[in-house]
Amino acid sequence: MSRILGLFLCICCIWSCQKPVEKLDEDARNPYPYGSKAFFDYYDDAIKKEPNNGTWYYRKAVPMFRLGRKGEAMRNLDIAAKLDPIAYANYCGYAKILHFRDFKGAENMFRICLENKVYHDAIVAGDTYTRLGVCLKEQGLYDEAIEAFTKQIERDGLKDVMVYAIVSRGISKLEKDDKQGALADFNLALENWDRCPEAFYYKALVLYQLNEKDKACKQIQKAMLNENVIRSNPFAAHIDQLSKADMDKLFDQTCR
Repeated sequence: MSRILGLFLCICCIWSCQKPVEKLDEDARNPYPYGSKAFFDYYDDAIKKEPNNGTWYYRKAVPMFRLGRKGEAMRNLDIAAKLDPIAYANYCGYAKILHFRDFKGAENMFRICLENKVYHDAIVAGDTYTRLGVCLKEQGLYDEAIEAFTKQIERDGLKDVMVYAIVSRGISKLEKDDKQGALADFNLALENWDRCPEAFYYKALVLYQLNEKDKACKQIQKAMLNENVIRSNPFAAHIDQLSKADMDKLFDQTCR
């Protein structure tokens, strides 16, 4: 199964769960040249004055990520998440996946979110149970991943849940070699959105593995017809990114 790892996950509409979180344009408040020593000194001075205010660590971390100073950025974001988990733990988990593929560290952040009843990320769109499920899946903990995806589905309801939570649950079942369970989830995803190329692709893959090549061929053709709506993200913020190369390969295996 082809995977172009490029993060999570994720992913949904932006909701603020407990309190509003400042978006990524807060740097306008810093009067110094972006990325300069004085620019970061501004945040260091603010941290000295308010060492228990997670917002300052978050504000310092974001431009550091943008400038490629990922280690420093992550250290500051970890502090922000510790000081204010409601505001920053979800984004911290997202960053751990995106920049470091630290699925265990991210898992811990998402569990902290759930302890604090934070179910959505208000900074970068994403649902907590879905992100947790992806982390568990990537660690090979498929039963726990399926449970997390199921909780997301149950929480949102079949009509409102993001279809990718259903697809991801199906992928987890497929990893367990539960082909029929996976097939049921891909069909369920298509009931929710009948143009989902990922669901068509994975349904074709299951049918191919079940030696039903003709049926698989029809499904991969539907995936290719809808390739213009393949889920993508400028931050590469999810797992199991479907590519045209994936579809071309499965088309050759099933239709030729």
